[in-house]
Amino acid sequence: MKLEKNNGAFFDKVTVNAEKQLIEFFENGSDAGKYQVLKSREENPDRYTHVVFVTMSSLSFRLIFGLHFRLAEKKGASTALELWSKLDELRKEELFDFTKEVANVLCGSIKRYLVNLVPSLGLSTPNILQGSCAHYLKLLPVQHEARFAVASGKEEFLRYTITLCAPDELVISYCENAEQQQSGTLEFF
Repeated sequence: MKLEKNNGAFFDKVTVNAEKQLIEFFENGSDAGKYQVLKSREENPDRYTHVVFVTMSSLSFRLIFGLHFRLAEKKGASTALELWSKLDELRKEELFDFTKEVANVLCGSIKRYLVNLVPSLGLSTPNILQGSCAHYLKLLPVQHEARFAVASGKEEFLRYTITLCAPDELVISYCENAEQQQSGTLEFF
């Protein structure tokens, strides 16, 4: 078992796994070929009206996952997100619930991978906020950040961000070759 102490390498493992989960969910799902997952350098949180935040926490750091999207401004107008959800005459609350569930599924998959590296991780419930709240992430001790865009054709309709928050002096220790843990099983003593 090799003990690693490199936050950049740890964050790279998080982003590689996140990208894999996004591709599996959007590109290889039931609508294969319709959506593309792209790495994005653009930082424009004002482009989206809403964001779903899910926080993954250990005792010493936080990973904050954001699923950014926009709603149509006019009644009757559709957005790519509404079309993607495959629901007719989608009500706002249903769209919010659907989007929170997507964020939860993606983060749950990433957590199942990361629990092998850092066993003491907790996952929050998804919280939906106004898109402008993403600006407040800059107030946290951010060490690393990654952004992905999900597009249909040339139109980007979702942004997925990952932010590693930890004090500058913190170095994350994790087990590189940890044995695969079984989750969801009970052990009796």
